[in-house]
Amino acid sequence: MNLTEQVMNGGAILSNGIVVRKAVIPDYYGIEKLVDAHRFRRVNGGKQGVLIPLSPKEISEIILDGAFYVADAAGPFEDHQEAYRVPRSIVACGGFIEYDRIAEVRSFVTDPQHRGNGLQTMILNAVLETARQKGHNRVYTLSNPDAVNFFKKHGFEDSDIPFAKHSKIGRAS
Repeated sequence: MNLTEQVMNGGAILSNGIVVRKAVIPDYYGIEKLVDAHRFRRVNGGKQGVLIPLSPKEISEIILDGAFYVADAAGPFEDHQEAYRVPRSIVACGGFIEYDRIAEVRSFVTDPQHRGNGLQTMILNAVLETARQKGHNRVYTLSNPDAVNFFKKHGFEDSDIPFAKHSKIGRAS
């Protein structure tokens, strides 16, 4: 079983103890905390948005659809933890939502202390394979300038926003 299959089927435990796996509902607050912490960055003393926020409903739906993955620094679950869930430490995440059979990659975030060790690549590979298995033949992302090179390195190209997304965000023209 390759690393992407491990991530998609229960999780991959890395040498540093981090587990990359599908998100579950109790991960919600850890995901929200990580995404909120990276939603804005300071530019010339002000704030500039870098992430389009997901609503609580969208996060829950993506998790339930099996389309969201996390890197969990708390390590693997013990048998008794699955039911009662001790607090987790989500250090990277990403997933996709659907627009008319097109998958939009969303909320790819890594905590700065955990960047550079391949977590986002593992998550992206699992997200893309999940999208493919769900029948999506087109995948896109609306990315911030800091992430453009990452996505291009993984085969994404500059393109127009799909029509379904235009109408969702009010840019249909």
